[in-house]
Amino acid sequence: MTERVPPPSLPRSRAESRRRGTLAAAVLAVTLTILAAVLAGGPGTWTSRAVLRPAAPIAPAVLVPSAPRLQVQVVASPSDLILGNTTVLTALPAGGTPWYSFDWAPLPPGCATLNLSSLSCTPTTAGTYHPGVTVTDSAGQTVAATTGTPLYVNSSQTRGPTSGAGSLLSVPIYLFAGLVGIGAAVVSTLLILLLTRRRRRRQPPVPFSAHPYVPPRETDAR
Repeated sequence: MTERVPPPSLPRSRAESRRRGTLAAAVLAVTLTILAAVLAGGPGTWTSRAVLRPAAPIAPAVLVPSAPRLQVQVVASPSDLILGNTTVLTALPAGGTPWYSFDWAPLPPGCATLNLSSLSCTPTTAGTYHPGVTVTDSAGQTVAATTGTPLYVNSSQTRGPTSGAGSLLSVPIYLFAGLVGIGAAVVSTLLILLLTRRRRRRQPPVPFSAHPYVPPRETDAR
């Protein structure tokens, strides 16, 4: 019988080196295949991209100035009238944020409120009144005011207050002008008389003659 002799075995270190080389070649082949597919960009492939976007700019802070305080002034023209006549009430707003709305109150009897800056008012009852208005701007600020000068509504020709300095202001303008004209005429007449008298006193006296003038007779002339 013939004995079989087993083939000589390779050293363990050489066999392990071959196995590692084969594994490395397989990994390299797979990597190259994936890289080729990615570069080709064909269907069924996927890519991973990192997109860097610039950060959004930060808007600077804007300081909005606050609106000035709302104010209003009320004027009645004329402020002194006879019953049955008409006066005009005017609101003069300042500051705040336009536009404005107007609510007139209080008002004399016979006058109705309107959302207007100027209001025509015809009182139906005599008396002294203080018309007022409430103004609101577009930002919601509200302010109320009344006329600085009272509104006098008289039932006769006598107007305004009857005592103190106000009585002088209540005199009609034509009567006041007539009184001033009369006073100026009287003063001018007195000055003329005074100057005339002084001139007469300064004139020299007429010399007196002791021999009066005698006209000649007809006989003497012959």
